[in-house]
Amino acid sequence: MLERIRIPRRGLGRPRERPARVLADKAYSSRDNRANLRRRGIKAVVPIKKDQQANRLKRGSAGGRPPGFDALDHGFGRRMDMIVGGVPHWRRQSTQACQRLVGRWSALACSLGREHDQSRLHAGSRSCTRRAVHERTIMSTDQFGLAEGDYVPDPDRDTTLLIDAFYDHLAATLLEYALPSDLTTAMRARQGELEAANQHLIVDEPARHNLRMTLALVAAYEFLLPRLGRQTAIAAVRAAFVEPLGDTMKEGTRAMLDTAPDAFQAMVELSKSREEYAFGKGFVFARPVDDDKRYHVDVRRCFYHDVLVANSAPELTPVMCAFDANWIEAIAPDRHGFHFDRRTTIGTGGTHCPFHFSRSQEAG
Repeated sequence: MLERIRIPRRGLGRPRERPARVLADKAYSSRDNRANLRRRGIKAVVPIKKDQQANRLKRGSAGGRPPGFDALDHGFGRRMDMIVGGVPHWRRQSTQACQRLVGRWSALACSLGREHDQSRLHAGSRSCTRRAVHERTIMSTDQFGLAEGDYVPDPDRDTTLLIDAFYDHLAATLLEYALPSDLTTAMRARQGELEAANQHLIVDEPARHNLRMTLALVAAYEFLLPRLGRQTAIAAVRAAFVEPLGDTMKEGTRAMLDTAPDAFQAMVELSKSREEYAFGKGFVFARPVDDDKRYHVDVRRCFYHDVLVANSAPELTPVMCAFDANWIEAIAPDRHGFHFDRRTTIGTGGTHCPFHFSRSQEAG
């Protein structure tokens, strides 16, 4: 596989053929694999199997030093893979995107060879992190066996993964603004306090997990606001919530629509599934039109907004709205035969959030 990597240089010269590092799981922790990478001058970011650790310890000093392992680098890439595979409303997108993108060796090479050992510790590390997140996640595999049958949501796991990705991104933001790195720990503790104080808002199981996700934004905002100011703090929270999987989600949605026999119907089914399993009773939906040519669903009550208002942070509601742009921008009316319209949202001052899917006239 490494022999097929060729990364064009920005200027003149032969394409790069040797990545700076390789991220892999424990299955690739053999001595031969590590030796092969070492000969090539490539850093191995691979966790060590427990039996290998035990065998080395049994040999005492003859066992040698344990291989180096960058847990932060490996854990960040691994978490992104799990998120794409695990979040319910990305089920089809992530699976089909992987099938379409698995041949993009250059993207894999970029994710393996991104030279950010020191740069991620200094100003500008956030942009490097964003690129690394995107490049790693487009090579995500079917972690949860989603290729066959319907996905069964696991809200607790999915929400945890999303929140972890959010705080990971914020960690890079703290570095960029020279803020204490332990603020993320304080943010998580504050999130726990907010969850305990807002238990009365939970109306069903989806609301329990949506509450966690929304209060993560509130907790981060409370710490960033006095340090960065209102606009910068909102922008930082928005970036941490929207950007980690933005490009990947767009690619996945586009892949789903490109391969679906009926892109309009596929999107409608996905929307209805999310309304039932991801939103629940904390949201109120009205469906003025639902036929073969149009699916118009209006969100009349938004649980996210209710939680943010209750916690004196309604200015964060547009952050939740912005997340949808990741999949909205993947819709190509000329190619997919339908268009999407959302002219306002509750978060931007509207009375409701219209999610209107309509077949193009040529397709109808």
